[in-house]
Amino acid sequence: MQAIQNVSNNITIKNCHKIISRIRIQKEEYEIKNLKKAIEISEKSLENTLKFVTAGLTEMQIKNHLLQQLLENGADGIAFDALVLAGPNSALCHGHSSNEYKIKKGDSLLFDFGATINGYNSDITRTFFINHASDEDKNLYNVVLNANAKGRKICKPGLTMHDLDDQVLNILEESKYKNFVVHKTGHGLGMDVHED
Repeated sequence: MQAIQNVSNNITIKNCHKIISRIRIQKEEYEIKNLKKAIEISEKSLENTLKFVTAGLTEMQIKNHLLQQLLENGADGIAFDALVLAGPNSALCHGHSSNEYKIKKGDSLLFDFGATINGYNSDITRTFFINHASDEDKNLYNVVLNANAKGRKICKPGLTMHDLDDQVLNILEESKYKNFVVHKTGHGLGMDVHED
């Protein structure tokens, strides 16, 4: 933008992000179909990857299997660099999959990934435990599960995203895990992975 402004004296450049976001917030039927297909491919790929997962594999081995599954199941591409994080790494919101760390029984295993179909993206985050979960992990998982269930129960036309987020986050903030909340409840999907 600065290079264009430097060589063009008689033009004005405007940031149209807000205008484009307002247009893209309501999806046409074909857009919804593409989003649903991207989600379907992601869920099937995750299901197939979970059958592959076993203690002793590295995060990168699991990630590579997941990426292969996305493409084999019909994705045009990946929505963003997929994350597969285990054990202590799974606490990092935006960590990097490693070739060094081998997952072991009792580890948490975080997946954050998405497929692209005709330019539309899915974004799925799921957490699993290898063979078993500690009592503390079960408690934390159930608090998050209850917050998720609350969000799904109250979600309906006319409810603002602000109100949805408040009610979901209230469950998390009323728990002993409130200091670990690092994200809002969710985000829109579309041609960008994060949309209004």
